[in-house]
Amino acid sequence: MTDEQLSAVFRAAAEKALQDWFPEQWDRQNDEADDLSQELWVWYLENPSSQRKMKALSEPEAVETA
Repeated sequence: MTDEQLSAVFRAAAEKALQDWFPEQWDRQNDEADDLSQELWVWYLENPSSQRKMKALSEPEAVETA
């Protein structure tokens, strides 16, 4: 998976999580999406085992995993 694909995966995962955590709080979801996406990058880059796992997943599986 390329960095661009991972960025899209992490953004989608962040948006999905924020919708679950803060339903109907659209401003909060929008405000926190960038921060959560960045936190997912940190998680990914700090964990070689996560990097190996994510590379083996399809995009929908990667979104759900993240």
